[in-house]
Amino acid sequence: LLPDGNEGEPAGINELIDYTFGDMPPSLPEWPPLRQPHESAQQLQDREDKGAAWTSALTTNSRYFQSKAILTPKNKDVDETNDRVLERLPGDVTTFLSADSIAPGDDNATRYPVEFLNSLNISGLPPHQLSVKIGAVLMLLRNLSPRDGLCNGTRFLLTCMHRRVLEGIVISGTYLGSKVMIPRIPLIPTDTRFPFQLKRLQFPVKVAFAMTINKSQGQSLERVGLFLPRPVFGHGQLYVALSRSGNPPTGQRGVRIVAPDTPDGKQGRFDELEGVYTRNVVYREVLG
Repeated sequence: LLPDGNEGEPAGINELIDYTFGDMPPSLPEWPPLRQPHESAQQLQDREDKGAAWTSALTTNSRYFQSKAILTPKNKDVDETNDRVLERLPGDVTTFLSADSIAPGDDNATRYPVEFLNSLNISGLPPHQLSVKIGAVLMLLRNLSPRDGLCNGTRFLLTCMHRRVLEGIVISGTYLGSKVMIPRIPLIPTDTRFPFQLKRLQFPVKVAFAMTINKSQGQSLERVGLFLPRPVFGHGQLYVALSRSGNPPTGQRGVRIVAPDTPDGKQGRFDELEGVYTRNVVYREVLG
């Protein structure tokens, strides 16, 4: 159990980020320049040196981030944690704004202002304001090309940004190390609580230093920070989170857990016991 944070700050979150990403590598160097006609021998050597430095830094950063992540049960906590880690990443922030509208043919098209559509944060959709940095870890939110490894949940390292395309290197799954190009596409959520269909033109990605426990299924990590500001809410979630790393909990590897005190005690009325506890959701009907 880590100490309380500052006012308005989740208890222990900064210590958990320090454990998971405390030895973060430096930002990627300047993108190597394109070859120019009539280059001198010195210019050619400089370009090759910059290319080698960029490739080396890219390899180092990819290996570093592919084995580390913070896990938490709910998307709200994922977004807040990602914002904190992104602040620590060296480099300048670039923000891409989405173009939101009501899907064509919907009778509600004129009832809702664009400002209201921009404020919506629907599960499975990227945010209206997508803030990223070169070297940030992003996750795909759509199956763009399963044959090429571009599936929902694929994590990649952002290497270059353009107005309509993001470039990166895959750091998870079978296609580890593959180069990817993610276009800006229209997205319509399949399940929404609103009486209209939102259409959002945005890159189908979100920052993924932290992810939900459900999204982490199938991934093997060396260093895992498990943030539990509230107990898990689904059967098997806690087991999935604790089993993401097969390493023993040492100083640099394994799972470290933050479970702040709640008004009901240590994550749910365990006041008579010493230590840190959290509720594990078990369906007793399954156990007979």
